[in-house]
Amino acid sequence: MRKLMPLLGCALFVLGGCGAAVPQASTLPKDFLPSAISFWTARSGIMTGVNGATNTVYLAATSDGGRTWRVRLRLPERRLYVADPFVDTSSSGRGWFTFETCVRSGGYPFTDCTIHALQTGDGGAHWKQGGPRSTSFSFVGRSGWAIAPYRSNPLNVRLYRLTAASRGPELMQAQVSAPCSGDALGSSPSLGGVASLGGQKALLVCVGQEMTLLSAVTVQAKYFYETSDGGKTWDHILTVPASVSGSVLSSGAFQGMTFLPGSRGWLWSSRGGLYGSDDGGRNWIVTPLVRELEVEEPLSVSFAGARIGYALLQGRPGGPYISLMQTRDGGATWTAVGGWTPPAY
Repeated sequence: MRKLMPLLGCALFVLGGCGAAVPQASTLPKDFLPSAISFWTARSGIMTGVNGATNTVYLAATSDGGRTWRVRLRLPERRLYVADPFVDTSSSGRGWFTFETCVRSGGYPFTDCTIHALQTGDGGAHWKQGGPRSTSFSFVGRSGWAIAPYRSNPLNVRLYRLTAASRGPELMQAQVSAPCSGDALGSSPSLGGVASLGGQKALLVCVGQEMTLLSAVTVQAKYFYETSDGGKTWDHILTVPASVSGSVLSSGAFQGMTFLPGSRGWLWSSRGGLYGSDDGGRNWIVTPLVRELEVEEPLSVSFAGARIGYALLQGRPGGPYISLMQTRDGGATWTAVGGWTPPAY
C-alpha cells in the first residue's frame, strides 16, 4: 500500500475502460520506468510503470525473481495524463492493477479523470476489468483496504474496506470512518495510507503537511492507528513528530507500507528510508536499503514472506536510475538484481 499522490482523480469507483489491452510476449522498452511491484512468491511477481516516450502503461510479470520480465499488458494512452500505476497481490494468484488517466485541461490537478482497474486470478497470466477503483490499496487474503477519491473532488478522499469474493472476481466495498480527514489541503492530519493485516485488522497512517527544514531535510508528522474490528473503532498507537530529533520515521514524507498477515511490516518515505516493524506498527527500526538520504529514494516495496522481499530504489549511487533490489534476510541486507535507465536519464 502506498501513499496517494496529489492527483487522485474524479471518479470514486469507475470501471476501467482502459482502451485496448494489448498482450505482448516481449521485453520492456528502453524508455520504461517502473513505479510499483508486488510479489506472490520469492520468484513470481508483477510490476507496472510507464514508457515516457510513448505515454504507454505497461504491466509485466517475472518468474525468476525479477531478473527477466515478460510484458503482459501494453496500454497506449496517447495524449492523456497518466498517474500512479499501482499493483498489489494476494493469495491464490490474485492480483490487482490500477492507474489513472486525466484530460490535460485547466490547471493542475487536472479534471475529467478516470481510475482504471484490472484483476487477475491466475498469477498474472490473464487480466480482465475489475478491482478497487483506487491507486492506493492493500490486500491480505480476501481482506483489503483502499483510499479513494470522494465524489468529484480530486483532493478529497475517503477510507474503504474491501472484501474479495471467495470465488470469482466480485469485490465488495464499504466506506469506513477514519480518525483523520480526507482533505489533503486541510490544516488537520489527512489520510496518508492504510495496510491490511488480515481479517478485520488494519494499520492506518494519518499525515501532516510536509516541511523542509533549514538543513534541507524533509520532515512530516505521522499518526498511527490500528483497528481489529473492521474500522468500527481505531486505537491511536504512535505519534511521530515533524522533527529530526524525534522518531526514526520523522524524516521524509510517507510514501507507502506493506504488511504480512499478522504484525510484521515495512514502511517507506520519499526523501526518507525504509523502516521495519515486528509489532504491527508500534515500533520501527531503520533498514539499510537507503544508504544516502535525500539521494536515494524507495518507490515500492513488496515482501513474499518474512525473509524474501523486493524494492524499487531510485538514485542508487553507481547504479541505474531505478534499481530492483532484493533481500533474503528480512531487510537486513540488500542486493541489486536489475535496473532501468532510459536514455533521457
